[in-house]
Amino acid sequence: EMWLDTSGKRLMQWPIKEINNLRTRHDSLNNRQLNGGSNFEIFGITAAQADVEVTFDLPVLDDNLQIPNFEHLDDAVLFNRDITNECVYGPFGLLAVATDDLSEQTAIFFKVIRRGNGYSVMMGSDEKKSSLRDNVHKFTHGTFLDIDPRHEKISLRCLEEEM
Repeated sequence: EMWLDTSGKRLMQWPIKEINNLRTRHDSLNNRQLNGGSNFEIFGITAAQADVEVTFDLPVLDDNLQIPNFEHLDDAVLFNRDITNECVYGPFGLLAVATDDLSEQTAIFFKVIRRGNGYSVMMGSDEKKSSLRDNVHKFTHGTFLDIDPRHEKISLRCLEEEM
């Protein structure tokens, strides 16, 4: 399904509800706290297809003036998963289509930064490690989300299929 958000400026998309009929197994992991720099592996997903939903509930964000304000941050820096010094939180997210040793992975990640009088959430996809082959185009993409992380949880649904 595709629609414009309430501002009429962004195109939104979500899998059609009939995709839920393809789910054959449901695992639920609730209230997991992750430490910075840690990975949490979900075991038992061996199928060629996976439908993963994850919601991040961040600790309280306040108007801490010690956090740098990045009103004019270059997109190349912001959407780079490896640069973290501008983040209030992040990067955090999923490593999709990852090998056991993580030598190949596609990162779908979020960063929370302070901008202006509030906070902004950006979502990115980093394909730099998506393949060990050299002749494959590997891009980093990103966009800002219209959510306020002080009042809303950050959610992601990822549909994966191995080729």
